[in-house]
Amino acid sequence: MHNFFKSLKKELVRKQIFLTREVAASKIFEYIEMFYNSKRRHSYLGHISPNEFENMSLLLSFGVRNLCLPLFFKK
Repeated sequence: MHNFFKSLKKELVRKQIFLTREVAASKIFEYIEMFYNSKRRHSYLGHISPNEFENMSLLLSFGVRNLCLPLFFKK
């Protein structure tokens, strides 16, 4: 949790002045949903981002298996 707040402050809060709490809440929600959750690496996904995981899953579903993928994707 500490790393999350560190990232939030570094990447969003310190760069802006919010006129109201509502604007701040909206921007923080947008940061979490659009950037942080989708692009940060997750240990349960083999230390890749959800976007990378989804792209690899799509490739695998189309039969593309000769790529350099994390160990849990190999045959």
